[in-house]
Amino acid sequence: MWGLLKELKVLSSLQSLFLDNSNLDFLDIVEVTKISWLKHLRLGLTDKKCILILIQLKNLEVLEITSTHHAAEDESNFILPFLESCQNLRSITLHRYYDFLSKDYLNGILTIIKLLKDPEINPPFELIGMWCDFESLNQLHGYDDAFLQLRRIKQEEFESDEDDIVLNDDFWKKFEKDIINYNDNSSDSDEENN
Repeated sequence: MWGLLKELKVLSSLQSLFLDNSNLDFLDIVEVTKISWLKHLRLGLTDKKCILILIQLKNLEVLEITSTHHAAEDESNFILPFLESCQNLRSITLHRYYDFLSKDYLNGILTIIKLLKDPEINPPFELIGMWCDFESLNQLHGYDDAFLQLRRIKQEEFESDEDDIVLNDDFWKKFEKDIINYNDNSSDSDEENN
């Protein structure tokens, strides 16, 4: 997939990239970060450590991680640096990230949001995922939905809508064929001009 992702940076009007059923590795993710103007990104990762590479996408508004991961006991809260670096970020969805959204992590996220965002100017940050050590929002210290809207994940939420442009296998085959045709036509034009 690396070769195809490498070609996407020529699409300067691309705002949303949905890589459903993907498990991108390090090199793939580096290529995605070169599309720095992306606003909405949905992808899967082979290694959860690569999530922080995406912090380079400063224009990102919506991030969705679709791959399955299990949080380690001492795992760092990667959402905090995203909130600090990606000023336009309004939503993160962790579709199948188990044991990550704990009370302690969420209280830390809420504290950062309260420091960085003014609820009169900014909409509340939306965090969607699986809660792991609490059952209700009133168990969170100082929870305020003017700053943070927390939702539990539902299976049907990460299935694509009909209106979404999904980069599935058919898309990639057509894209690769179009790139080859484009390169062939460019070569022909160059030869004619010489």
